[in-house]
Amino acid sequence: MAFDSGTIDRYFAWDPQEDEEYKGNITGSGTIGGKGRSLLFAMRKLRESGEPLFEKVEITPSTFFGVGVFHDFLSSVPQLDSLLQSKDPDRIENAFLSTPIPEYAVKAVEKFLSTMIDPVVVRSSSRLEDSLKHSFAGKYMSTFLLNGSQPPLEHRVNAALEQMKRIYARIYFPAAGSYRKKHGLPEDEMGLI
Repeated sequence: MAFDSGTIDRYFAWDPQEDEEYKGNITGSGTIGGKGRSLLFAMRKLRESGEPLFEKVEITPSTFFGVGVFHDFLSSVPQLDSLLQSKDPDRIENAFLSTPIPEYAVKAVEKFLSTMIDPVVVRSSSRLEDSLKHSFAGKYMSTFLLNGSQPPLEHRVNAALEQMKRIYARIYFPAAGSYRKKHGLPEDEMGLI
């Protein structure tokens, strides 16, 4: 499959946080990662296609979290440097699970889930995911949550926040670290959908 370099250039120049249609669905600063950016770029291209049928395409209700939320979260993880040096996935995940997500992100999750009774998927969307050369397939995680009107909103929010923390932890798990090292890639940053 050949890539049109003009499309690639437009993709990298386009920022969904500056797009009036999408910026209201983004919480936090920085990139929303490869999956999120790719999804919204595809939607933007469909809207601009001039094809009436494509202009009516809708994505499922989604909310996106920039890597700024990830960095704000990391700044609250106790003894982060020594934790990451341990390279112990269980220890890392347990520490992440006991650290609160920034309040502004919690409010965004509450707002989103207060309008949703459909199942929800919490998806990784790291800065390095969906690159043209390195897919990161299977290195991070996505979690399916039943959601619905029961249990109460507070329980559904807590379940989503827990999965966000698990995804954040995966960036430091051996599978992702080995993959980055094998391909000479830098440390990653995690956005979420």
